[in-house]
Amino acid sequence: MNNMNQLFNKLDRVLFTQYDSVNATRNPVCLLFDQFKLEDKLFIVTQYSLFSRYIVKFLIEVLYKVSLDGHVLIVEEVRRNIDEELGGSTGYRLPHYILLIKGFKFANLDIYSTNPSIATKNFESMMLAAIYNGDGVYASGVAYALEASAVHELKITREFVIKALQELGVVAPKEIESFFNSHISEIEVMHEARLQEASLQSYSTDQEIAAYGAGFHKAMTVMDAWWHGLAREVPSVN
Repeated sequence: MNNMNQLFNKLDRVLFTQYDSVNATRNPVCLLFDQFKLEDKLFIVTQYSLFSRYIVKFLIEVLYKVSLDGHVLIVEEVRRNIDEELGGSTGYRLPHYILLIKGFKFANLDIYSTNPSIATKNFESMMLAAIYNGDGVYASGVAYALEASAVHELKITREFVIKALQELGVVAPKEIESFFNSHISEIEVMHEARLQEASLQSYSTDQEIAAYGAGFHKAMTVMDAWWHGLAREVPSVN
């Protein structure tokens, strides 16, 4: 087993033991969600929807960084991921963010005009800063954190959406179910696996492995800060 394989094994372990955002037993919003008023539940759901919008922006910046370093396999994989997020090559044709927006419209909720809260603005700016401030290997680690955490966060958020819609007296439209199910069972699993394989073929030195791990941990720290920030922004429990 090479050192990058060892790193991935370690990152898989610490994802749940070290970071609250992906662990339903420690995620601060999970712990409080049932106590929230309906408008606060919808606030959480709509704020999280912006992640689906921001992910392309994050990945484009990663693409620029890894392109500067000339890691061709990473460039190809990140570009492919961006293309799929925008609706190419997955059969959906529309950007995935728009699929989510349309799903909520079937539930009579217009979330396209959602304005980011302070916590969400900080999340966007801090994630972009993490990508800007490191090299291409570090940026690859940030991207891997986004992919490795995606299924776990989507499972958590799917439950939030179902509960909020039930309280509205609305059954989750099949379009929303399709969005979450396809990402959880296929799309994000594929993104993580492909990026991991490209990384295994691209990075091997101790310096690269350290930078990759540092990018991963920075991204997850930013993710945790966002969830804790959102929990503090809910007035009904603060």
